[in-house]
Amino acid sequence: MSAWVYIMASKRNGTLYVGVSSDLAQRVWEHKADIRPGFTSQYGCKILVWHERHFGMPDAIQREKSLKRYIRKWKLNLIETLNPNWQDLYETLWDIDNPSKQILKAEAEIASGSLVFAVGKTKDDEI
Repeated sequence: MSAWVYIMASKRNGTLYVGVSSDLAQRVWEHKADIRPGFTSQYGCKILVWHERHFGMPDAIQREKSLKRYIRKWKLNLIETLNPNWQDLYETLWDIDNPSKQILKAEAEIASGSLVFAVGKTKDDEI
């Protein structure tokens, strides 16, 4: 089971929040929509500026705890290494790790006739 460690920000060089979740897209949406009262809603941390995938929740929780002990400068360096312009990465989550994306892409390729089968032929070639 995948787990994610992430950093939300209020703005560039603004307030930072470090969190962990098994469903990053859902959790970031909750932060953006202020679904749960707490730190991110109080300080306006609605921009996903950094994330890291782990293959288990124990590792992700350990990493989250480690990041929470980082001094602010280290967190800023971590963010700027992945995201120098501090863009909201929420919109890119679909492209990064979405099993449904591969299924939808394959279905679109089949529908358009551009999918090449394992034997090297398209659906329109003679078999």
